[in-house]
Amino acid sequence: MKHGFDAVWFSCPNEALDFFMACRPDLLLSDISMPKMDGIAVAAKILDLTSECAIFLLSARSHETEVRRQVRSLKAAVHVEAKPLNVVSLVTTIHRILGIPQNRPFSHEGQSGAILTKYPAR
Repeated sequence: MKHGFDAVWFSCPNEALDFFMACRPDLLLSDISMPKMDGIAVAAKILDLTSECAIFLLSARSHETEVRRQVRSLKAAVHVEAKPLNVVSLVTTIHRILGIPQNRPFSHEGQSGAILTKYPAR
């Protein structure tokens, strides 16, 4: 467990949904643009099952009207962050969404990677 939460990564939205059904994580972190099923569709499927999961979507197109309309159609509190993202801001926002106290400053030392879907657990 790093930074107060565990993360499970998936490269396929359907695998992420299967994991969600089995484990019911506290937060979905997903890119909006993905092959086969976009992050908004994944979020909608999860929200059909429960309102207990926080939704955090990332997009290089977060400013576009169509993306904002689709996010509003989810009828749930959804956090949308523009890419490229600042990792310190990402961790801080996850802490805020999950109610995890941040007792020490977080530093990021050159790590990078494509985040497709991530599920922290309390």
